[in-house]
Amino acid sequence: MSLPSGSNVFNPVMTAMQNSGAKTVRFSDTAEIRHVSYPTAEEKQERWYYLEDVCKFKMILAHDIHRSSRMLISRSEQGVGISEDERDMCIGIEHLLSRDVKGRILALSTMRKNHLYIVLIEQARQKHFQMNSVDEMERVSTTSSHIARQRSHKIAILSMPALS
Repeated sequence: MSLPSGSNVFNPVMTAMQNSGAKTVRFSDTAEIRHVSYPTAEEKQERWYYLEDVCKFKMILAHDIHRSSRMLISRSEQGVGISEDERDMCIGIEHLLSRDVKGRILALSTMRKNHLYIVLIEQARQKHFQMNSVDEMERVSTTSSHIARQRSHKIAILSMPALS
């Protein structure tokens, strides 16, 4: 990614990549991939984190997760209802929230796999009958993901004040 013209921002990583002649592939104005060579042993040593650093990162992450959870709970008490399952499954790293969440995560994982299988079965059916119905594929996917879309909508409503 290149900096806007006339920008005074110094980015040492980008400067190092530009100076090293890294290969780039540009997909659009906003998407670019740069090939970065594997780091040497010295570079790895410079990036090494001490145990205290790792513990601090984990504590900050756990704090942020709990803060997000508390925000969603307080917002749901103000009117928009959200269940514990919906709250726990929205954060993304739910296993750090508490130990009892793991069972609910398994249920969510099963729902995701079922949705994937339903869509793949529909693709196989269409291929078998030499059909190519985008509308039917959309209908099957929309029906299968209805619960997840409802949950996402609730989470978005609850999160809006925090993001504004």
